Amino acid sequence: MAIFEKTIQNKKFDQLLWKLENEIPASSWSAELEAGSDFKEGDARCSVRVFERYSVMGGNRLSLTLTMFQNGDSPIRLSAITAGGSQAVFFKVNTLGEESFLNDVKDLLEEFWRSKMFFGWFDAIFSFIFPILFLLFPILFLLFIGMFFFALISNLRTWNKNNHSPRLTVPATVVAKRTDVSHSSSANAGDMSGAHGYDTSTFTSYYVTFQVESGDRMEFEVDGSDYGLLVQGDIGKLSFQGTRYLGFERS
Repeated sequence: MAIFEKTIQNKKFDQLLWKLENEIPASSWSAELEAGSDFKEGDARCSVRVFERYSVMGGNRLSLTLTMFQNGDSPIRLSAITAGGSQAVFFKVNTLGEESFLNDVKDLLEEFWRSKMFFGWFDAIFSFIFPILFLLFPILFLLFIGMFFFALISNLRTWNKNNHSPRLTVPATVVAKRTDVSHSSSANAGDMSGAHGYDTSTFTSYYVTFQVESGDRMEFEVDGSDYGLLVQGDIGKLSFQGTRYLGFERS
């Protein structure tokens, strides 16, 4: 007979019990869960499980009795007892099978402890960050909405201001040209995981800077065809309305 007892600082009674119920039989081709009992009184609970497996060294079957007890949120008390690994009649010999069966339980508890430590740190970090994110989310959402409406109102004001500005035509010279290229990607077939790949699109904005007779320079956004026709150094008549480009006629 071999005995192993351990106090586990963990509140996840059901999770540990489920792991042992499933992993102990999986640790050996002949191991099986034979029987079990569960008791509960108030906040206290106790679970007993009996496993059996064939011992090659002893040439017979040996048993493992697993007992778990917890009272409320107190630590889990675990007891594992193996027996039956000896063929002797009066004296116990060849108990290596019992120790081996018990070592499987120890290994599983060590694995559970390592995962608990990892997820314990994860839970601690998440429990610290989540309240912050919970507070920041509405602020960020309102900020996003505010920026959206600010951009919308700004564009509407510019559009309205341009509509009420006079149309002017002045002598000007093309002094600079530039482009602004932006990229965007969208998942194919609406699959946000990207399993079907992504569709990448490119958008190019074209800008031309003109210098008028007073020496002032004005940059306008133009379409691609005008951008291609205009050459730095061109002299002509620039037509515009506010910040809206209307056209350029070479002299």
